[in-house]
Amino acid sequence: MVEESKVLYHFYEAEIKNFLDQLQNKLQRTSELEIYKMIENFSREKFGNNLPEILRWELIAFALYENYYDRSEGEPYFTPIAVFENRDGKTIEFPSSCEVNTEIISYWENRAKESEHPIFKARYSNLVWYFSEKIKGKKPHYLFGQIFIDSVIEIAEKDLHSYQTDTIAKLGRALSIAVNINDKSRIDKLIDTIINYEDRVGNDDKLAGLWGFSYEFLVKNRKIQISRDKEQKIIKDLEERFRRLSRCEDYRLAKFAALPLADYYYSCGEKLKAKNILFELGDIILGKIDRLPAFLAIKWLEELYYIYKQYGQKDKELKDKMEGVSIKVGQLRKKIEFKPEEYSIDIPREEIDKFINCFDRW
Repeated sequence: MVEESKVLYHFYEAEIKNFLDQLQNKLQRTSELEIYKMIENFSREKFGNNLPEILRWELIAFALYENYYDRSEGEPYFTPIAVFENRDGKTIEFPSSCEVNTEIISYWENRAKESEHPIFKARYSNLVWYFSEKIKGKKPHYLFGQIFIDSVIEIAEKDLHSYQTDTIAKLGRALSIAVNINDKSRIDKLIDTIINYEDRVGNDDKLAGLWGFSYEFLVKNRKIQISRDKEQKIIKDLEERFRRLSRCEDYRLAKFAALPLADYYYSCGEKLKAKNILFELGDIILGKIDRLPAFLAIKWLEELYYIYKQYGQKDKELKDKMEGVSIKVGQLRKKIEFKPEEYSIDIPREEIDKFINCFDRW
């Protein structure tokens, strides 16, 4: 089957390369999943189930899932898009990273160098960066880290990805690789790109995710050194967002701006500023709970209690605030009364007899 696949590739090599080139040329804003679907449609229409190897390698490249979030230590970055059991109880992964070998990595290396579209270049180079040491036993050439970083910067600057959250995650990945290869000029370029991208996509109506990442990537990250002016811009933007969001009905929006600010001011030794932010957040919550159902008000207050507790282990003011919140929660709990309620339903006698007769047969 492998030899047949290679013969198919050589026979259709020009057509396959032409398809991949045209695909890059016609795409503007897209995603890896959209690219995968287009390659799959072409592959199935042209070759059915007997795919040339090159197309299988392309499908693997764009079907693997970039596990940006909730990664514990040691958990893989690229994972299957689907995991399921077949009828025999065997676990099936699609695509399986076990299929990745030295030949595929060499193919992806060439594709990273020759491709034009930044999303293609970013995906191939990221695959090479991740799999090279695992499969080949040696670190990838720094060139592929640079290709990935430059491609991600272009994706962000030209807004080429269908999903802004994915672009943000790629910026974080690119920054990590830039630090890894100690490429100061690209680190500096990424700092500007990250700040500018948040300025463009940050939206008060969205939960944190489309904003606040400049703080996470650049200020909180101890491996990054940014100028005082840029640091202060990020903090000032967070403060202004916190003021705006403090007027929203959903306190969580304000919380996502308040907690980074509290972290920052505590880390700088500005304890009073940090506490004032937390107290303002508390006032926002306390000002809204009277309009909420008791069970929801309790939930909000309990979260406020643990926020105060997180920062107030040795602070009398915060401890006093915690006690006040605890008293308020107790008062609300007393208002909630769980009363048993009775319901009746009419069941025809023949249905009851039929049910009882089922047991008679035993």
